[in-house]
Amino acid sequence: MIKVFNRKSTGAEIAINPAFVEHAHDPGDGVIVIMQSGTKFQVEGNLEAVIKRLNEKTR
Repeated sequence: MIKVFNRKSTGAEIAINPAFVEHAHDPGDGVIVIMQSGTKFQVEGNLEAVIKRLNEKTR
């Protein structure tokens, strides 16, 4: 299930499929989500909230 986040730089919505997320970390200026393809996205929110959202089960 696709999860929607806001880009840190522009606030634009970005759709992320949690099945393809390799790693997420917070270097201090926003959460970086790294996809299996190597693509990186910087999203709004704190690390805990982003990981919780990625792990949410669909109803």
